[in-house]
Amino acid sequence: MLLGAGIFTGLTVALYPLSVVKTRMQVASHDAIERNAFSVIKGLLKTDGIPDLYRGFSTVVTGVIPARILFFTALETTKVASFKMVEPFKLSEPIEAAIAMEWLGC
Repeated sequence: MLLGAGIFTGLTVALYPLSVVKTRMQVASHDAIERNAFSVIKGLLKTDGIPDLYRGFSTVVTGVIPARILFFTALETTKVASFKMVEPFKLSEPIEAAIAMEWLGC
């Protein structure tokens, strides 16, 4: 569970600048629209540097981390319960896993 949360956090850190660039492009006025994402990144790096690519990150993480913790906890709890439900049928492990994951909607 911790590994999954760690990987998700790493991906959030790595991909957050793309969200900033997308947002900047979406809210730009029609006459100030940048031609592409690279020009937006170049402009952001010129004005404030790398910190500008992570503007608002703390706000996003404040909501995302608790949500991820709840999600992974619910997923793992439900997965264990699903495996216990199919265990009495004495099926092979792959079939038990497939049925349990299907009940989870995965």
